[in-house]
Amino acid sequence: MLRMMFLRKTFLLFALLPAIALAHDSYVIDMLLEGDEIDILDHKWHLAGETELGFIANTGNTENIELNGVVNPILYHDRWSHNLRFEAQFSEGPDGRTAERYMVEEETRYLMSRRDLLFGTIRYDANQFGPFRYVVTEAVGYGRYFFHSDEHRLLFQLGPGGRHQKERGENGETTNELISYFGATYDWFVTDLFSFAQSVHVEIPITDDDGRYNVYTRAISSIRSTLIGRLGVRISFTLENNSNVNPGNENTDTITSVTLSYAF
Repeated sequence: MLRMMFLRKTFLLFALLPAIALAHDSYVIDMLLEGDEIDILDHKWHLAGETELGFIANTGNTENIELNGVVNPILYHDRWSHNLRFEAQFSEGPDGRTAERYMVEEETRYLMSRRDLLFGTIRYDANQFGPFRYVVTEAVGYGRYFFHSDEHRLLFQLGPGGRHQKERGENGETTNELISYFGATYDWFVTDLFSFAQSVHVEIPITDDDGRYNVYTRAISSIRSTLIGRLGVRISFTLENNSNVNPGNENTDTITSVTLSYAF
């Protein structure tokens, strides 16, 4: 009974979220490929994005099978893009809450040319069942498309940043450190109805004030297939690793999800 009430509330929550579609710098790059002048762009604001709702299975610090939701709006104008991503996952059973995680991430990009860009990103991640109560990461830097075609796109990003994290426990310490940020994103548009995406980002500490050197890695693999119109299904696998955690916590968490997605 409790589970059914929880699932109804969860479904209602994400059903009320705005359906906004998936997009990125492809619009600007496609326009730039047609000419050398910025005047070819329409100088208008565009809004797109995607919303998802579906099944999720966790292993590691969280052991459960429940629901997750994602909202990913993006606003872009000429060479600028602002990508906001919100993720939530939680579950509750007879013995209380077994999973609760919220993640908000924003990335701003400015395309300097067909292949070069500047970026700034910030991420807030609160996982009540992870090794840290919360983690805040920010970074700025340079990115480059090593290739960009109708079928394949490969982007690398790097730059300096900072990380602030609070350990779990009553006496959990808060650490602040400088990091090196590395990111890579690959998109393969197999057909008009099927695509594959792979992203990896790594945070390597530059400073180590607490004496514990923790490298954070996050890798996401996903495939998306269009079912009908703008409705599709996405299957994704996420792997997160902290190289150094407190005793009793797992170094690696995995998330396997199957979601229905709507994009426009």
